[in-house]
Amino acid sequence: MRFITAYIIFLFCSGVGYCQNQTFSFNHLTVNDGLSVGVNNCIYKDSKGYIWISSFDGLNKYDGLEVEVFKDNFKDSNSIKGTFFLNILEDKNNNLWIGSNEGLNFYDRKHNQFKCYFNKLNQSTNQTYSPFYIDNTGNVWLQSGQNILLFNPITKQFKNLYTFTTYGNLIIKFLPQTQLQALSKIFVAIRGTSLMFTADANQSALNFVPLPVFSQANNLSINAYTIIDNQLWIGTNNGLYKYEKDIISKVPLVENATPQPNVTVVYADAKKNICIGTQKDGLFYFSDSNTTKPKQYVHSMYNPYSLSGNQVQYIYTDDINNLWVSIWGKGLDYVNLNKFRFEHYITEQEANKANVANFIRSIVEVNTNEFWCGTQLNGILVLDGDKKIVGTINKNIPPSIEHLYKDDKQNIWIATQQGLYLHNAKTKQINKVIGFQKYTAAAQQFNYTTELSNGIILTSTNAGVFLIEHKSNSFKIVQAKGISNFDVYATNFQSKNGDIYLSKAFKGFGIYSLQNDSLILKKDFYNQSTVKCYAEQNDSILWIGTTKGLLKFNTTKFSITKTYNSFDGLPNQYIYSVLFNKNELWLTSNSGISKFDIDKNEFKNFTINDGLQSNEFNTYSFCKTTNGEFLFGGVNGINAFYPNKIKKYLVTPNILLQRFYINDTVSNSFNNPEEIASIELPFKQNTISFQFAVLDYSNANNCKILYKLQGYDRDWISIKNKSLIRYANLPSGNYTLQVKAINAEGFINEKVIAIDIKIKTPWNKTWWFILLVIAAIASLIWYIIKSYYLRKLEKQKAILEKQHAVEQERNRIATDMHDDLGSGLTKITYLSQMALNKENTTEDLQNIKKTSTELVENMSEIIWAMKEENNSLEDLIYYIKSYAIEYCTSNNLNCSIHLPEKLYSRIVAGQNRRNIYLAIKETLHNIVKHAQAKNVLLTASFTNQWVLSIKDDGIGFNLSTQEKHIGGNGLKNIYKRIEAVRGSVEIKNNNGTEFIFYIPL
Repeated sequence: MRFITAYIIFLFCSGVGYCQNQTFSFNHLTVNDGLSVGVNNCIYKDSKGYIWISSFDGLNKYDGLEVEVFKDNFKDSNSIKGTFFLNILEDKNNNLWIGSNEGLNFYDRKHNQFKCYFNKLNQSTNQTYSPFYIDNTGNVWLQSGQNILLFNPITKQFKNLYTFTTYGNLIIKFLPQTQLQALSKIFVAIRGTSLMFTADANQSALNFVPLPVFSQANNLSINAYTIIDNQLWIGTNNGLYKYEKDIISKVPLVENATPQPNVTVVYADAKKNICIGTQKDGLFYFSDSNTTKPKQYVHSMYNPYSLSGNQVQYIYTDDINNLWVSIWGKGLDYVNLNKFRFEHYITEQEANKANVANFIRSIVEVNTNEFWCGTQLNGILVLDGDKKIVGTINKNIPPSIEHLYKDDKQNIWIATQQGLYLHNAKTKQINKVIGFQKYTAAAQQFNYTTELSNGIILTSTNAGVFLIEHKSNSFKIVQAKGISNFDVYATNFQSKNGDIYLSKAFKGFGIYSLQNDSLILKKDFYNQSTVKCYAEQNDSILWIGTTKGLLKFNTTKFSITKTYNSFDGLPNQYIYSVLFNKNELWLTSNSGISKFDIDKNEFKNFTINDGLQSNEFNTYSFCKTTNGEFLFGGVNGINAFYPNKIKKYLVTPNILLQRFYINDTVSNSFNNPEEIASIELPFKQNTISFQFAVLDYSNANNCKILYKLQGYDRDWISIKNKSLIRYANLPSGNYTLQVKAINAEGFINEKVIAIDIKIKTPWNKTWWFILLVIAAIASLIWYIIKSYYLRKLEKQKAILEKQHAVEQERNRIATDMHDDLGSGLTKITYLSQMALNKENTTEDLQNIKKTSTELVENMSEIIWAMKEENNSLEDLIYYIKSYAIEYCTSNNLNCSIHLPEKLYSRIVAGQNRRNIYLAIKETLHNIVKHAQAKNVLLTASFTNQWVLSIKDDGIGFNLSTQEKHIGGNGLKNIYKRIEAVRGSVEIKNNNGTEFIFYIPL
């Protein structure tokens, strides 16, 4: 079993690699960005990609955009315990172990909760727990006070491996675990002394022996160490030392400095690059262990991208070479070293050392081993082939340089606002170009210079353009005709076909041909922009950088074919320079450097995070060297690079689910959203949202997320980092959410996060409910159809019945007419014939009259029964009443009728009316004919039926049980007609005869 590497006082050691010509531009993470406190003890990047930061007040988790803070909460047993947190380790199950002043905290990632363990054998209140190693069996090695302990996660027991009884309490932090696993010895330094001990790694027993590194008399205190190729690098309160084979040697950080900086952190990475943190002198970097001169980085109040302070507390480099620096009281500074693809020269430190300013206005290559840079305040800086400042040229020239230009004779033309100067390549002398005195003062303020194809120098001024013919030391100066001498002219350029392009300040540009000393306008494009630069791609395409974007210009048709601005991907449309390389353009602006791929028609933008001197560059400050290197100058020096070597930052971006919402409320159904692989929800919870984070620490704001919900989305959808993915009112069904990460460089992580989603079908959409609904609908349809046809049949039946009733009524009428009218007419015919045969016809005529009257009455009765307006019960009763009174009166009978005050509202059909009427008529007729009565009483009452009584005071008659079958046809007809209306007849003899009719209503 392999054990611990190193054991040392105070701070962990961390290391980084760097390129000597790079100046790191640090990002800053402070309490204003969410950190719990500005003093932080440990930085660790876990296997998921999160950065964990332990501090004096809580544990912080950082994803590149936001900080989540974990603190002790006495109301929550699953919270982290402690207020002061130390080292952080991760085990093979991706769970974390965090030391604190209250115990060893275990972070269970799956359940997103903490558990704290402490050594019950020693419950001293002032002990801290600092884990430094997890061995192959999963045991956690830690330091607590004077003890080295081992914690078994299975038994939850602590074991004491060693106790330092002589030197008091120790506060010890250790090397990263990867380096610990590579060694077989433990090194311990005692705080405040020069004593150092070592022991062979042995789990059962540790035997520490002194290591004779320093003498106790040299007043050195060991603070930190690391091991490189069996060399022990030791940081002390008086600088840095190397120890190998019992030999100690000093490594000076600052030349000729006594004392040397107080070193607090020493670390070497896998590439043997060394990082040194100090108490008050910032950071020192060695490119490797054999480098003798480190590069120093300190805080600068004038540079927001410098270190935020000089007291380094902790340093850490992660798996993709992000450098993390904890500054005491200031939080964290961090930078990605792999993204520094642009070499930075004439840095602030180099410029301060040379006592010059590094605001670069123009660049020219004198030869392969010499470059001149025109500055804002210090004339010309002379650089060697490595772009190091080797001198200045500020004698006999103004301090502010506008433009430098090298002609075909290797002479350098120097344009300034105080005249035009020439450096003669042969004499190496700089002299002012004489001959402009006769012109206005504005004409002696120079902006730009170009050599035409005929060898004439074309120079732009604040009052026109001049043509200069230079021979030896003589100058023939002519102010060009054909243009305004009152405008400020900026850049000028001659294309391969000989056309001359002149730009005016804030007025665009014009195209001219030169004839003698006159400029003949061919076409103008004067507008409100200012042209800053030209870059010719071929004989027909010219690229023009302006203050309003990039123009693609056709030099044969004199037309602008395309304009590119911020809407097309440019970070800033104030273009300072354009250089052409194969099928791409390189541009500078006020927002960094941009590469434009002409074939793909897309921009790739670089900022200070990629190693730029600043995001702001300068007009005329660009140069393409003879060996193809590009130089761009800005407000903080220059960047140099070979365009073919600038590759994409191909670090695979990691992406994690951070929050899950159900119906727009954060869901607590899952302990840790990172662990979600599938989701099953009821239909009422069908609005779901996801928040994913691309973990990136170089440019997280410009990272993107690709997602697609299979079964719902047709194409992939792109959103900004940490934007919400929301689906509202998802239909029931099975889906799969697929998510990918894209870093700021456009590099896609093809590994897809897939989450299966099931939205349950509501009960009213289940198969059994649908079948039930279908059955119900089918039944309803069947019932409707059946009812329809039944109604149709009933209607047809009713029509048939009505037709049958009509037919019956016709037959009845025919029968009545035959019986009543036919017999009456026959009788009249017979009587008429008899009257004709007699001399005395009085009796016959009276009979004829009587018979005719009966016929009229019968006809009236037939018509009354046929009329539908007489269908009411009330009409029937009053008709009977009228007839009874009239009939009894004409036959000398006293008729009394008793009716209720309120009559029932009922309909009585025509045939029923006639039967009832005729039965009553027959009854009255029998009374007149047989009863010998003097009085008749007619009474009607209504209950659930109509009871009609006709009583006389006549002689009466005897009735047998077969009463309705005896007597004449009149009595039989009465029974027959009442039974036809479903009624009954009762006859009583009591001082006369009483007929009672019971008729249903």
